[in-house]
Amino acid sequence: MTHIEYERFSLENGLEVILGKNSQNPIIAVNLLYHVGSGNEGARKSGLAHLFEHMMFQGSVNVPKGMHFRFVQETGGSLNANTTFDRTVYYDKLPATHLELGLWLEADRMGWFLPALVQETLTNQIDVVKNERLERYDNAPYGLGFEKVLKLVFPEGHPYRSPVIGAMKDIVSINPDDVREFFTTFYTPANATLVVYGDLEIEKTKGLVNKYFGEIKGAPKPTPPAKFEPFTLSENHEEIYTDKVFLPKLLFAWPSVVAFTREDIALALAGDFLTSSKNSRLHKKFVFTDESLQSVGFTNYTGKYHGMNLLSATVKPGFDPAEMEKEIIDELHKAIRSEVTPEEMERIKYNYKVQAVYSLQSVNGIASRMNEFNFYTGNPDQMAVILEEIDSITPEEMLSVIQKYTTENYARLLIVPGGEA
Repeated sequence: MTHIEYERFSLENGLEVILGKNSQNPIIAVNLLYHVGSGNEGARKSGLAHLFEHMMFQGSVNVPKGMHFRFVQETGGSLNANTTFDRTVYYDKLPATHLELGLWLEADRMGWFLPALVQETLTNQIDVVKNERLERYDNAPYGLGFEKVLKLVFPEGHPYRSPVIGAMKDIVSINPDDVREFFTTFYTPANATLVVYGDLEIEKTKGLVNKYFGEIKGAPKPTPPAKFEPFTLSENHEEIYTDKVFLPKLLFAWPSVVAFTREDIALALAGDFLTSSKNSRLHKKFVFTDESLQSVGFTNYTGKYHGMNLLSATVKPGFDPAEMEKEIIDELHKAIRSEVTPEEMERIKYNYKVQAVYSLQSVNGIASRMNEFNFYTGNPDQMAVILEEIDSITPEEMLSVIQKYTTENYARLLIVPGGEA
């Protein structure tokens, strides 16, 4: 399935709604995307967007703490949320007969979260996020690498310069006034998109959406982050830090493109060409032939305002990281100026298509993709466009794009072993 039928409309309070019918299974997905992520925090305390992902499950006026999970799970459904630089998404998968429950739960916390806010709940969730930060970043092997690379690549004031989870000093200082201001600014109908997909009746669902979300008070859309024009690094930005690890790790990064553009797709294909399989150029050279790297990977992280190409390499014992840096960069430039065989290009495109189509194998996956595509491109059915573009990208175009976004100057972070690993 690559073409998605949908109907779009808006409520008077500004909420954008996208509905899609699929009656293959008696399941419904409710996917609510708020147009706010860590990149919208601006001068506020960092980590507020991610903290809200936790706070929104702590109860609203008509849904006591813990009951959102219980109500959904008692139907046999599931739910979760995630936060990025650009957006925060809450999603519920339910039996189709419980569609009304899913809509009511999401509407109640959009419209009536603040009256239920208490200091005890906030303190508890700050502790949860503190522990998450310690376990996943501060105390994890190589855990601060991505955070440090962001600061090497993105300039002061850029919305992607700080990590989504936030700085510890900011997390622990968040107070109820911070929460209220953030909620009233960003958690409004006009700053959200609701996707409902699955075994539904379109007209009936329209009525239910209006019933539960229509009475929520509207507010103006918030001001987006300051715009940064596309940029490259004018010189190398380098840093070394010591971590409790066994092996050195090199992280190279370059500014790149926004999400779901043609160049973004070409960079995704280039990542497969360079590192994603045993036959990819850098993997074959350094992991299999030279046996100098434990692993090597290339990823293009993209967002609404910019992207970042990240090349990571874990160095095996007996090899000097400084020498490996030169070898890796030389081999990268050699690979992206070489000839791509028809067999390679066919494999690369096939791998991308398999992953793309696999993401549409469930109602949850389809609803998530529809909301994501709509947010970044304005087209919930963007997958069909992407698959067409994949077919039309030539090896020469792929190499031209990767050359453009792996310039001579780059950010380099070297993580070296030290202390107790």
